[in-house]
Amino acid sequence: MSRIATTLLLIFVWGMMAAACTPAQPASEPAEEVTEVTVPTLPPPTETLAPTDTPEPTPTNTPEPTDTPVPTNTPTPDYTATAVAEEAAFMAAKEIEIKATLETLGLDPEVGHLAWVSEQPLWLNLANYSTHNWETLGNEEVFSDFVLQTDVTWESTGGLAICGVWLRAESYEEASAHYEFLTIRLSGLPLWDLEYWKYEQLQAVLSPGGVSNKSVYIDQEQGATNTYIFVAQGNLLQAYANGHRLGQMTISSLDKGLLAAYILQESGETTCVFDNAWVWDLAE
Repeated sequence: MSRIATTLLLIFVWGMMAAACTPAQPASEPAEEVTEVTVPTLPPPTETLAPTDTPEPTPTNTPEPTDTPVPTNTPTPDYTATAVAEEAAFMAAKEIEIKATLETLGLDPEVGHLAWVSEQPLWLNLANYSTHNWETLGNEEVFSDFVLQTDVTWESTGGLAICGVWLRAESYEEASAHYEFLTIRLSGLPLWDLEYWKYEQLQAVLSPGGVSNKSVYIDQEQGATNTYIFVAQGNLLQAYANGHRLGQMTISSLDKGLLAAYILQESGETTCVFDNAWVWDLAE
């Protein structure tokens, strides 16, 4: 039962109980004696006061609106123009640095042009048994005669780790023809070599001592950084490590192609970081 229905029921019960307790009136009562009632005299009406005049409100002068000043236009900084200027300044400074390097290599710095500069480090990492991988360099441009420089930092927890580059690759497919320059990290034994690959098969080892070219100029310590330079001119390729020439090799099978960073490991985990890379196109 709702609260309202309960309240109505209680009121009804209380009314019935009150009626049952009231005494019954006698059948006849003696007539009451009528007495004279004196009617009181009413006082004379009071005089109604006339309403006084309500003073008229004093007009309030509304202030005239003042002129809102027109906001001045704040010039928006041209971030695009700033970025372009900064990029141009960076490239100009980089070109001066690269031309100095070209002179140390015996090349005319006025021949060719700066084709590509890396914007950030490229990290390649492997953590599986017997695996390899590669990533593009040079903005996917095709080069014939060129100078490629890159810093390579390597770390590995396994026994065999390789950081290198692809040169003059026909495409970025694994089965494509390309040259592989490899630096091989072994305990106490830094090696390097140049190989020619096609259809995922080794076609030839082009380095002078095969795959066992030792070099005291390559730092094979854990976390070491080495600077490599490759100069491709016609059928010849020269390779440098930390300012020292490793050797000169013949590359007659491919006359142009793409560039890529390369990594390979036997086991454990290996990381190769490619940084400060650039390509100078020797084409006039």
